[in-house]
Amino acid sequence: MLTASDIREWVIRIVKWDGILPAVVWTSPILVQLLFPNVRWAIEIVAVILPIIALLMRFMIGKRHIDSNRCKPLTRRLQLAVLCIGSIVLLLIDSVMILTHVMPKGAAFATTGDVIVWSALYGIYVASMTIAMYPGPAKSSNMQQHDIAQQ
Repeated sequence: MLTASDIREWVIRIVKWDGILPAVVWTSPILVQLLFPNVRWAIEIVAVILPIIALLMRFMIGKRHIDSNRCKPLTRRLQLAVLCIGSIVLLLIDSVMILTHVMPKGAAFATTGDVIVWSALYGIYVASMTIAMYPGPAKSSNMQQHDIAQQ
């Protein structure tokens, strides 16, 4: 069973990397427009480069976490697969969210169906990252005593 501390760290990790990082990427065109007003290609370049950078960052951080968590090897392989799926979904979402700044107003979210699709994709991403970032079961008291003895 997870401890309250484990759950808190898990939630903070998800909010930080799967809430704040996408928000920064999605709002980056505002900064680009301030620096390069009326230069459409600047946002288009950001729409290609920034999501790739965010994907690599998120993947490396996620992989490092998976490698160091308390899950069994089979679970870690599953988490890595889910991390890959979530990362690809994030790449798609990030690119479109940036490009909405150069699309005609409301093009990406013109209908209720569009909003549902994008919300579902973001839900798949968050669910994937929640699974990928699962820290594993809490250490038993025997394991904790063994860790203390090794230090």
